[in-house]
Formats: sequence, C-alpha cells, structure tokens
Amino acid sequence: WDADHAPLMDLDPVELLLSLMQSHQLKSKDLAIILGISKGYVSDILRYKKGLSKMVIRKLAAYFKVSHEAFNRPYEITVSENKQVVNA
Repeated sequence: WDADHAPLMDLDPVELLLSLMQSHQLKSKDLAIILGISKGYVSDILRYKKGLSKMVIRKLAAYFKVSHEAFNRPYEITVSENKQVVNA
C-alpha cells in the first residue's frame, strides 16, 4: 500500500487520516468505534486540537494497513486555551 500511495506520505498525519477516511467512506463516529475512543477525541484530532497517541497510531496503522511512520510524524496542533501552535 505504501509504495502505491507514496504521495499521501507527503500529507501530515491528520490530512492522511482524513484522506483515508474519505477513501474508506468513514465518518468520525465510525473512526471512534474502530479506535475505541470518544467521538470528542476524534473530533479534537481532526481539528488539530490533540495529537495522536501511540495506541491510536497503532490502531490506525493496523486498520488502514500502513506503516506506523505514516501517522507517527511531527505536525502542528493548536492549543485552544492559549491559541498557540505547537508541535505534536
């Protein structure tokens, strides 16, 4: 999969996740069930408010059949209380 979809590796982990969700016709509520996390946590991830935990990265990689490295890369998240951008 990774070799066939190398351009997707140029996306940050959230963009990649959104792309994979679209191609698999998944909604955030579906992802919450797949990952065993709350819909609120999924929403925070997709809106760059929270980073991906190791457990979430493992489950995403297994479900979408991609390497862990696809999701385990730095990207910026927004911290709402300070309105700052930090690295995840």
